Amino acid sequence: MESNEPSIVEQAKALVDETLGGPGVVFGTRRQFTVGALITVCVVFLATLGGMKPFDRWLSVALLGFVVGIPCLAAEFYMSTIAVEEPPPLGEKRVMVSQLMTFRFLAHVAGFIGATVGIVAYVGHLAPWAAWVFALAIPALFVLYCAALYLVGLAHALQQRGRNAPPGNS
Repeated sequence: MESNEPSIVEQAKALVDETLGGPGVVFGTRRQFTVGALITVCVVFLATLGGMKPFDRWLSVALLGFVVGIPCLAAEFYMSTIAVEEPPPLGEKRVMVSQLMTFRFLAHVAGFIGATVGIVAYVGHLAPWAAWVFALAIPALFVLYCAALYLVGLAHALQQRGRNAPPGNS
């Protein structure tokens, strides 16, 4: 005799969908791993702050950075689990998706800045000169990255220009 009751596997899938927010939940993306790793780094640094003496201004700034960064990154991690489908061109759903994406962006930026400030201040407690080197290395790497992108783009444009030149013009 066949029963109309769902199997245990179907019941488990329904429970998971109901618990995690429905079938639109996404796990295991690269962004989630990155944000999760940053949360872990912040928690490890925060855990070591408790035993550090003396608790100077550097450590106070580090503590502030971590207590701002961790919740913002956790919120961004949670919001990244929600699968967002491309909504129709107009309507209420479009507004909700844009609000979700804006919140994710703001949470990510605030969390990243909080974590960076916390790490720089933590390093500053160990050696103030190292904090300045760490803090200045970030924009220096950004400038070098932009310069490299510009040079690659310029080389590509010159290569395309050479390919499109009329024959006999060298």
